[in-house]
Amino acid sequence: MSSDFLLDAACSSAHLAACYAYGAPPSAEMPRNTDRAARNLLLSPASFQLSGSAGDVRYAASARQINERSGSHRAGDRSILLSLVAGMVVPAVNERIAVEARGRALGDLRHIAANVLNYRRDTGQWPGGARFAFTDGEPAAGEYVTFGSELNGRHVAMFLGVNERRVLGWSGPYMGISRPDPWGHRYVILLDGLKSPLSPHGWLLSAGPDGTIQTGSTDRDVQGDDLGLRLR
Repeated sequence: MSSDFLLDAACSSAHLAACYAYGAPPSAEMPRNTDRAARNLLLSPASFQLSGSAGDVRYAASARQINERSGSHRAGDRSILLSLVAGMVVPAVNERIAVEARGRALGDLRHIAANVLNYRRDTGQWPGGARFAFTDGEPAAGEYVTFGSELNGRHVAMFLGVNERRVLGWSGPYMGISRPDPWGHRYVILLDGLKSPLSPHGWLLSAGPDGTIQTGSTDRDVQGDDLGLRLR
């Protein structure tokens, strides 16, 4: 077997290996002087060795090794693709969750506000007996700074669930469920702001995602990320 043939076979084998490594279809063209035995040699999965007149030329490769290398490239590409998809999907999911939480909180605020207005319609007065009222849930940060201690508050069930103060005209119960906001904190009603036209604003508030009440009775608009409705 001539050295020219061996060099042609080595070149063809290198071409074939490159095609498999990069996913390209191998060329159908082979050296003109490559017979069937040589073609089998080039396509064989076994390692082989070639020698030329200029010295020993050693070339070892296997189709299995090439396929494994190609498979490794494809697995790496899939990992990169999955990372890119996750980078786009996770923020979108988090944003969807945040939007739904805010929507639920606003729905709860409207529900509580409607019950307070029904109370006022039946009794002719706003709820009183405390500086603020609250639902179930944990106190929000900043709550006591704005409203004072827990002794200044009362649970909404004491006037929307039962008629604790025996107010004339009371036709409740107005509200049977008193759940926390989506972030685990209680909704708060600034009763001080409902006492008279000369009082500050009567806010119904959620501390929002950060869990801190930032809106006071003298604020005309909600502050920070608080969610609120102004009853008066």
